[in-house]
Amino acid sequence: MTIDELETKLNEIDDEVQIHIKKYNPNGGGYYALTINSNFNRYSDRLTIEITNTKKKVLLFSLFKKRYGTTKSWELDTRSNDHTWIVKYMDFYLKALKIAQQFMEENNGKKPSIDIGVRGTLKDFKNAYTVEFLGKYGYKEYSYRLFNPKPIILAKTIKTKYGELVIHNNSVITYVGDGIWSVSRDEIQH
Repeated sequence: MTIDELETKLNEIDDEVQIHIKKYNPNGGGYYALTINSNFNRYSDRLTIEITNTKKKVLLFSLFKKRYGTTKSWELDTRSNDHTWIVKYMDFYLKALKIAQQFMEENNGKKPSIDIGVRGTLKDFKNAYTVEFLGKYGYKEYSYRLFNPKPIILAKTIKTKYGELVIHNNSVITYVGDGIWSVSRDEIQH
């Protein structure tokens, strides 16, 4: 279920109640409004479900993504700004929560993976994934600890069809499948 489908399903519960999803922009932009037809960053981490056709906007609940190791899972935050409204319209609220639960179940079942053909710098991949997760795809870091709890990295390598190859953060790499990578030496970005 997409966010647009979530908003549509919530609005189908009752013709008298208008649901509006606000999406949090984690890049410092604060909150901005969403409508079904708007274009927006789909990778934001917080959705706020509001009722907009009342005297004051009623926050029903929020959905947010929480990181667990290499995966992010949707969770529910049931804090509201108007408990009186929720108690009065409890049937509506419970139906909305059921739809939110369905949204979380559908979207939390997807495990992260690196698709064949994905290309970028090592820095891009390390910003998107944890080192442990990349390790499952043939990435290694050789390091040691000397009087310092943080390891000192000596070399970063990936597995290629020719064997293990040392790379750096600006090396352009492409995932070709089965833990094998291709390195574009002529396209090193500075």
